[in-house]
Amino acid sequence: MEQEPNHQVINMYKVDTQRLSSMYLKISEDPKILSKAAGNISCCIFRVPQGLIDANGKAYEPYIVSIGPYHRGHNRLNMIEEHKWRYLGSLLSRTKTNGLSLENLLKAIASLESEARECYSETIHLDTHDFIEMMVLDGCFLIELFRKVSKLVPFEEDDPLVTMAWILPFFYRDFLKLENQIPFFVLERLFELSKLPEEKLTPTLSSIAMEFFNNSLFRPEEVLAQQSGLVGKHLLDLVRTSFIPSDLQTEPNRVITPTHVIHCVSKLQRAGIKITTPSNNNNDTFLHPLNNAIVVAIPNISQPM
Repeated sequence: MEQEPNHQVINMYKVDTQRLSSMYLKISEDPKILSKAAGNISCCIFRVPQGLIDANGKAYEPYIVSIGPYHRGHNRLNMIEEHKWRYLGSLLSRTKTNGLSLENLLKAIASLESEARECYSETIHLDTHDFIEMMVLDGCFLIELFRKVSKLVPFEEDDPLVTMAWILPFFYRDFLKLENQIPFFVLERLFELSKLPEEKLTPTLSSIAMEFFNNSLFRPEEVLAQQSGLVGKHLLDLVRTSFIPSDLQTEPNRVITPTHVIHCVSKLQRAGIKITTPSNNNNDTFLHPLNNAIVVAIPNISQPM
């Protein structure tokens, strides 16, 4: 039997020129949400993935204070915004004899604007003036608070952040929220600029920051004494780095292995891993294993509720 020819229908698709132009425009546009620097090593301040937010609700949101752009302007955080201006005024009053003005602070941080923006995974839709004002206001609030808690600078008698004792525990938590950060190099610039001549030999910014957080972490003084030279990408990273053994921080040619998901405690226990707390209770690091390879000693971290 003679085979019939294989007929194919050819679809004469006509490209819509307007759609084509629109697609080319989208290809050439910069991302509107994701920052162009999101893939760079400089990018270190991220949004929490939506999946974690769905699972844990508002656990990643600040309770009473916004630091940086992600939660800026939320009405429920406005009370502390007023105190930020008070602390900025306190810093300027103390340093005016040394010739430091608000204009000096703004100009100093303006030179860091581009570098600071690249630290955020999302595009920050603030103009230059608003962005620099935010960095100066939030940064000066943090370093002034650290100085006061470390007794380098006295609290004013009527300072409500002292008289209302419930506020500081919320600061310990809010300052360590992933989305509630500003770059550490911004804090360092403001800290160095606002030092008076007699303060040149005072503790480092890392020292007074770790002393502040130790009101929640409760680590021994000898552990804190080893952390004056720590540097982080932001405050959360500074505290994270403080739990890494110094030999791992400075080892020059250490081979970096791929990151793997660490199983939850219940899975580790089912696999025969014993979880315990260190006998010396130093809380100095998570990463020094015990001699027994199937025992993991994890120090407690206390966080106020």
